Amino acid sequence: MSGKACRTTKVDPPVALLHSEEFETFSVARRREAQVKRWTRAKKEALVSGNTAGLKALAKSPQNQRRKKSFLGLVKGLDPSMARAPV
Repeated sequence: MSGKACRTTKVDPPVALLHSEEFETFSVARRREAQVKRWTRAKKEALVSGNTAGLKALAKSPQNQRRKKSFLGLVKGLDPSMARAPV
């Protein structure tokens, strides 16, 4: 290594690379990184292990849907059952 990395990786280097994806542009890669950072630990572990069935099940969890509906209702000041998800 050249030693020109940021201080964080110099002081506490990564132990292993668990998952990587390739993208056409930097902006698309940053959007994907931001998306994955918002995920729960269980969902990230399913992604790393390649468990697509588990990943889909976690994405469709009723608890997540309730949380999304109540958040949309609070933001828009509407009844959560009337709120529509952004397209």
